[in-house]
Amino acid sequence: MTSRKNTALKAVMLILLTSSVLFAASCSNNNADGNYILAEPDGKDYSYHYPVGWKELRSDSLVAIESPDGLANISSSWYPLSLADVDLYAVYGESEDPEGDLLSDYIVKGIGENSTGYIEGLRENFGENIVFEGELQNVEVEGGTRPAKKLVYHMKVGDDEYFHETVFVLLPDDRDRCFIYVLHYTAADETAKEQHKAVFDTVINTFKFTTLFGSNEEAQAEAPETVA
Repeated sequence: MTSRKNTALKAVMLILLTSSVLFAASCSNNNADGNYILAEPDGKDYSYHYPVGWKELRSDSLVAIESPDGLANISSSWYPLSLADVDLYAVYGESEDPEGDLLSDYIVKGIGENSTGYIEGLRENFGENIVFEGELQNVEVEGGTRPAKKLVYHMKVGDDEYFHETVFVLLPDDRDRCFIYVLHYTAADETAKEQHKAVFDTVINTFKFTTLFGSNEEAQAEAPETVA
């Protein structure tokens, strides 16, 4: 039963991310304090820490880490937005709609011509089988210096139900573009969600852009003090 659900969990993760622009990451063997491993992409765009014991999953199109019991995983992707897509916004993060903002608009309805919002895309793929839990939540990333939102939902696939948290982080740069980074947590059931959620929180809390746009300055995520 567990093996079947592990396989299905990875299939769900692939479905959720097939429309993304995915990047291959290299999870360093640098064991920062004996309890955590430093993860950073080959291009060193960002880094974060995750506990020893979690397994790195890799393929040509997907990078993820998986819990020791195989019932939860965390994956990363990114979406570029050109200046043409955001020229309606006077400043990054501000929308035509006084109640909206760039990141929320991207998640809910999409940005740019022929764009589909993340939520709309999920509804198109899963229909009535997906349930969103509350509104978009503000999330603190890099000490609150980056706009970030979290979407919480669960959905049925066949006879199984999966639980998800997706965090979107906006990174403008000085090359007439901005990027939306997506960190995605999937659990095979509600018990696994609660059991492993602290690890996803650790990933979010230690997430740091290592190459700061507009400069050659580099930073690295600091390992947390205790094991999640």
